[in-house]
Amino acid sequence: MRIVAWPPVGIVSAAPWVERPVVRSEGLLSGARAVASAGPARRVAQLSVSSLALGRSGAGYMAQLWRELDGGINLVRLDVVSTNWVLDRHAGYAAHGTAPMGWTTDGTTPMDWTTDGTTPMAWFTGPVRSGGSGTDAQGYPTISLTGLPPNTLIVRPDDVLRSFVLDGGDFVSAGTARAVTVATSDATGAVTIRLDAALPAGVISLHDAESVVFEVTGITPGAQGVGADWQYQVNLREVLAHERVGATEWNPW
Repeated sequence: MRIVAWPPVGIVSAAPWVERPVVRSEGLLSGARAVASAGPARRVAQLSVSSLALGRSGAGYMAQLWRELDGGINLVRLDVVSTNWVLDRHAGYAAHGTAPMGWTTDGTTPMDWTTDGTTPMAWFTGPVRSGGSGTDAQGYPTISLTGLPPNTLIVRPDDVLRSFVLDGGDFVSAGTARAVTVATSDATGAVTIRLDAALPAGVISLHDAESVVFEVTGITPGAQGVGADWQYQVNLREVLAHERVGATEWNPW
């Protein structure tokens, strides 16, 4: 089984959601409500892909993706951003994202940097903002940042944050979490962000993305008109890590 990389196509609409199955019952005599989980949470999404965006190659990419998936036997890996993603990206929020960056001397040989000949120096693709972890009064995990623009909206609910921590001299991803509510910096440029899961202290990337593996449950091609764009509708359902043991990553693009 392969996990195929998502092709470089233009997504023109997205409807992400999370399935949280439950089983319901009520007491025969009391009528009391009883609800329990009926299985793990899974992300699902419906995407519309343009056939003509990004070089008019969308239709061809989707046809090839369906072949690579072998009709749904193989899986696909896709970056999942916040629910409210389009206007934020257009407004430049993606500039808040960051990730470790490597250097090479000839395109292949790693090149190390130091600050004084001995102390390793790390490079990032965006702002380097160190965040401290904590817990707020209501028991939610938090990340606190300073050095931000004052009195500015920093994250909205469901925005993705990622923490990078030192591991053997290199910065590596320590996981992601999502903002629970709106967070705005104060007059000094400090902010504390309430999260849905704990993140360790480290270099924090704002407006990041989660890399998620999905099963494609269906691709519906649109009808190609004369001189107009048409779209492919794609339905996705998350496949959890224990359900894809032994799968290999594959990028044909």
